[in-house]
Amino acid sequence: IRVLLVQAYPNYEFRFLKNVLARDKESIQLKTVLQDADLDYASTDATAQRVFPVRRDELFSYDVVVFGDVNPSFLSVSVALIFCLWF
Repeated sequence: IRVLLVQAYPNYEFRFLKNVLARDKESIQLKTVLQDADLDYASTDATAQRVFPVRRDELFSYDVVVFGDVNPSFLSVSVALIFCLWF
């Protein structure tokens, strides 16, 4: 299962979910996006991505997208439209 975990900042819930999902490496492929993180953070954490996926095919490659406390102004208009059509 490909999971994308999105959060604005690293709070307790983000850390807990990240640790739980990262434990099962055989069945869960975890990627995370921290909106307020430094861009160099992605080089220190194997699950971290620099930015939220902006292309439709990139976003739809995930089976599950978990949104925590997310700043919507960091998401592009095209991503918002994708979610409107998705749901």
